[in-house]
Amino acid sequence: MKTIPFLTLIALLLFVVSSCDKGGDLVDPPSKTELLGDGPWELSAQTVDPPVDYNGTPVSNEFAQLDACIKDNILTFVNGTYTINEGDSKCDEADPLIKEAGTWSLSDEEATITFDAESGAQTVRALTTLNRDQLVLTETFEDGGLTFTRIYTFDDID
Repeated sequence: MKTIPFLTLIALLLFVVSSCDKGGDLVDPPSKTELLGDGPWELSAQTVDPPVDYNGTPVSNEFAQLDACIKDNILTFVNGTYTINEGDSKCDEADPLIKEAGTWSLSDEEATITFDAESGAQTVRALTTLNRDQLVLTETFEDGGLTFTRIYTFDDID
C-alpha cells in the first residue's frame, strides 16, 4: 500500500526535474537576440521559388547544388556582431577562416535582420522562424522580370 504513494512521488519528481531543463522559457522567454546568440548556426536547407536555372535545369533545392565546403560554414552572433567562418573545410585553402564578419541588428518589430558586413555590403532578410533549434531567413529579389523568394534554414549545432 505504501508503494503507490512512493511511486506517485517519484513520478512527480521526475516530471518536475525534466521540465526544469527549458521550463524557464515559459515564465521568462528568451529574446530574439538571446536566441540568435544560442547558435552557432549551420545551413541545413536553401530553397528558391520559382526555380532558378542551373546549367539548363530548373532547380528549387539550391542546397543540393552547394559544395560541401559551403554547407559546413558556421554563422555566429555575439554582442551585435556576426561571423561566418569556413567550418571544417575551406573551398580554397588559401582563404581565411573568417569568410565574412560585421554587425547585425533587428528591426524595431524584430521582423527583419540587417547584416552590415565589414566589406560595406548590407543585406536585409526577413526573420521567418527563430527558436532554440532553428533559424529561418527569407529574402525576396527580382531578376528578369520575375520575383523570387529564397529561404535559408539554419540549425543550431550545439
